[in-house]
Amino acid sequence: MYLQVVVQSILAFYAGGKIFCFFDIDTFDICTVKCVPDLIDELKAGYNAAGAPYNMSPRH
Repeated sequence: MYLQVVVQSILAFYAGGKIFCFFDIDTFDICTVKCVPDLIDELKAGYNAAGAPYNMSPRH
């Protein structure tokens, strides 16, 4: 079963036809950025705002 959720305040950026970044333009409290798994630890070490994968697959 496919469920489509429409949220009008989400701004998403695409590259190569795939989503790589999105955030809620009304609150802008979280910005989710997709990256390769090997970079997650490096990003978390270099940026205070970088945390564990959120709202996406833990692979990315």
